[in-house]
Amino acid sequence: MPELPEVEHLRRSLDPVLVGARLHTVTVRRRSVVECGAHDGRTATSAQRLSEALLVDRTIVATHRRGKQMALEADNGRVLVVQLGMTGSMTIEADAPPRGMEARHRHVLWDFSPAAPAGVRWRLAFRDPRRFGGLTAYPSLQALHGAWKSLGPDALTISATDFANALLRTRRPIKAALLDQALVAGVGNIYADESLHLAGIDPRTRCDRIDGDRVS
Repeated sequence: MPELPEVEHLRRSLDPVLVGARLHTVTVRRRSVVECGAHDGRTATSAQRLSEALLVDRTIVATHRRGKQMALEADNGRVLVVQLGMTGSMTIEADAPPRGMEARHRHVLWDFSPAAPAGVRWRLAFRDPRRFGGLTAYPSLQALHGAWKSLGPDALTISATDFANALLRTRRPIKAALLDQALVAGVGNIYADESLHLAGIDPRTRCDRIDGDRVS
């Protein structure tokens, strides 16, 4: 199940290939995984809205991440957020398309040319067998940051002191608090269990009864 470390690893793996890449066409095999979000042109057709949401004919200028969400920023300012859910993935297909089970559940496929090497055309595939993930479009980075305000501090950037203070302000069981993305963004079931085991803390323990030194 992808959590913050897996999503950050994906972002760092895709960043060298996608930044500077031009997305040419897109094939949407399952429309329900795409949320077009806000759109500026009221007269645009649904196909045009979908194409714009999925950054067709745009160049990727940056990648971003907050918690378990990764975002692709295009040269026109629009942003596409990738949420992997339980079984989602994004992969670069530089060779022949996959076969068998690997070819199934590839819901969105882009044809793109990377900045280097020049003259090649590859595919970017969003795959999600169980469909708990999806793609959400935003009209700008500012709009994305507004949406991300519902998330707490990123688990890689929050200080030990701020983390301890946030936990001590709630009476919830420690595991429930760790899974609350509004308290700290990026921790899921697996890493919550492993961190509590390493710290020797019962997951049912109330947060306000945990010594601050054990939290940090």
